[in-house]
Amino acid sequence: MFAINVLIKIKEVLDFFSDFVLNFIIFLQPFFKKDILFFIDKDEKNTELIDSFSLFEKAFQDGLRAYYIILKTHPSYKKIKNKYKSAILAYDKNLHIKHFFKFLRLSKFFTSFGLQSSLHRFFYKNKFIDYIFLDHGVILLKNNIFNLYNRSEYNKILVSNDYEAQIVKKYGGFEDKNLIRAALPRFDNLKKQNHPHRKNIFFFFTWRLSFNTVDYKNSLYYKAINELFNDEALISMLKENNVEINAALHHALLERNSGFSFCENIKLHSSLDISRLIKTSDMLITDYSSIWSDFFFLNKPVIFYRPDIYDKNLIQRDIEDMNFAKQSDSLLFNITENKAELINMIEKYIKRNFELEEEFCAIQDKFFYTKENIREKILRELGCL
Repeated sequence: MFAINVLIKIKEVLDFFSDFVLNFIIFLQPFFKKDILFFIDKDEKNTELIDSFSLFEKAFQDGLRAYYIILKTHPSYKKIKNKYKSAILAYDKNLHIKHFFKFLRLSKFFTSFGLQSSLHRFFYKNKFIDYIFLDHGVILLKNNIFNLYNRSEYNKILVSNDYEAQIVKKYGGFEDKNLIRAALPRFDNLKKQNHPHRKNIFFFFTWRLSFNTVDYKNSLYYKAINELFNDEALISMLKENNVEINAALHHALLERNSGFSFCENIKLHSSLDISRLIKTSDMLITDYSSIWSDFFFLNKPVIFYRPDIYDKNLIQRDIEDMNFAKQSDSLLFNITENKAELINMIEKYIKRNFELEEEFCAIQDKFFYTKENIREKILRELGCL
């Protein structure tokens, strides 16, 4: 008990010291030039460096005082540290004290997932810093995002289209002056890369909040994926047409040793492979994942498969999210809850050599304010260039 009390006291002292330093920095901020930019993606070691990193690269190339924040345990840390040297700031759970002095000249903080550490309060309450949410995907189909990411948390938010702008104003409390109208930074680097020997279908289902408390192996989600990937008609179709399905399960499922069984034409990938698979795949099958926006940007076919929309084991938050997503179904296409219909859609696009119908291409293009020089547009709109 004595040892526990000592540890508690030590933590209290460290927290007090950290708060003192942060408050002292805020006091000094008005007296320093503001020209430093911070960028961070999700602070987990098994996720990709995406939109914030892409925007950081552009800012760095343009000679801005840009710094990218990354977990020292992240698989990409050494690689990007070797390339960008002192512009890469390593941290564990919080930024090191040696980084705090850069806060004096900090102008803008960009995040694509939201900073989960105790430093969050320093940024969103700081009137000297623009705290900017870039998002990590077009949020048309996701309502729960506003439990964390809204006007009370961020000064500005990036939106890719008018649909998204209306959503963030209605549910997130943002006004027109808070919106950055462009597209996701990573889209600047998004190019089609066809596989020379076979066609590829990318399969990605997003996370269910229910699985934090309910065993996912009892869910329709788990059952539907296993049934699809072991369907004899589908397997035969894939083999006959030399088509491969690349499945990248959500990283939270992989951490749980999911136990999905796949045939030889269906391969499992890490979530760290997602960016590569987006570029090399000819079509996407998803439920609600914002990865659909990457495929829309490239005018590739997308099938929205929602087999668990009536799963009674889901918690209320998941049910609300699914109902929210259905409100936007009229803006989309190729939506099904039925495995047989899904397989028919797959067969249709195999026969079309994965060429998307022209009317669907027109629908896709409405989801982007711009498709060129996106990162430059963002930085210019914010006065960084």
